[in-house]
Amino acid sequence: LMLRRWGRRSEVQFYGTRRGEHSFWEDLDGTRYDNLFIFDLPGWNFEPSEVGAAFGLKQLDKLPRNHARRERSFAMLCEALARHPDLFIPPRTTDGLYTAWHTFCFIIRKDAGFERADLQSWLEERGIATRTVWTGNAARQPMMEGATFRQPPGGLPNADQVMERGMLVSMNHGMDDDDIAYVIGHIEGFVADRRGRA
Repeated sequence: LMLRRWGRRSEVQFYGTRRGEHSFWEDLDGTRYDNLFIFDLPGWNFEPSEVGAAFGLKQLDKLPRNHARRERSFAMLCEALARHPDLFIPPRTTDGLYTAWHTFCFIIRKDAGFERADLQSWLEERGIATRTVWTGNAARQPMMEGATFRQPPGGLPNADQVMERGMLVSMNHGMDDDDIAYVIGHIEGFVADRRGRA
C-alpha cells in the first residue's frame, strides 16, 4: 500500500479507521510533525485512474459553483488571519493566476509564542480537522535517507519554514459561511487564549 499511493507512514491504516486515535506527533528531523504525513518510502501514486476519471467527469458541471464557494471561504479565512499579522503568514494567490484553493494553508510565525501542534490540537479538540502542509522540505523525510540528491548550498529555508510551521484547515466546497465562521471563531478563541497567557 505504501508504494501504491504516496509512501506515507499512515498508508497501512488506509482501509482501517484512525478516528479517536490520532496521536499526531513524532519527531521528524527535530520538528514535531503529524505522523500521518511522514513519508517512509517514495510512493508511485498508482491509483485507479478510470474510477477517478468517471468521478471527475460527473463533477465538471459543479465546478463553477464549487470554485465560487472555495473563493469565498478563502477570502473569509484570509481576512481573519490578516487580523493577526504578528502570528500568521496567510497564503496569497499569485497575480494573474486563477485557482481554486483545495485547502487553506498558512504559516505560523517563528516568534508567535506557540507551536503548530498547539493550534492543531486546539482545533482538533473542537472538531476541526487540521493537517501539516504536505510536506515542506522533502529532503528531511525518512524516504530520503541514503538517497542521492542535491540542494542549494544555503539549504531550503522556505521549504523548512513550511515543514516546521505550515498547517492547513479545510475549506471544502461543502462548507458554508457558518462552517467557515466556526473555524474562524475557534482560531480567534485560540489567539485570545494565548494572548491572555502573555
